[in-house]
Amino acid sequence: HLIVNQTNAIGYCDVYPMNLFTNVNINDADDEIDVLTHESADEFLKLAIENSEDVILAWGVSSSKLTSSRIDEVNQLLNDYPDKVKMLLNPNTKNISHPLNPKCRESWLVEKLDNIKEV
Repeated sequence: HLIVNQTNAIGYCDVYPMNLFTNVNINDADDEIDVLTHESADEFLKLAIENSEDVILAWGVSSSKLTSSRIDEVNQLLNDYPDKVKMLLNPNTKNISHPLNPKCRESWLVEKLDNIKEV
């Protein structure tokens, strides 16, 4: 409800929340998982992007190679839609933020991303 409530508060009516990974059993330390993102996930993501007015990126900071690699893949999907891409920012640091970050829970700071490669 947090994402729906906050997007509604900043003027959006419909929301397609999506995770970086579609396998809900993922753990950065788990080397035994072969499938981190289901094969059709990026097709659903592209469809959601195409049918959306804006795309708000909202993930936490990670030093994990696994997460960084997936972020790069998502950024590649977004390259064709630079005018749609915005970021949820931590109001104190102005860095991209996860919606559950305590600094973002009460109100969202969303700004347009001028260059997707900077994420």
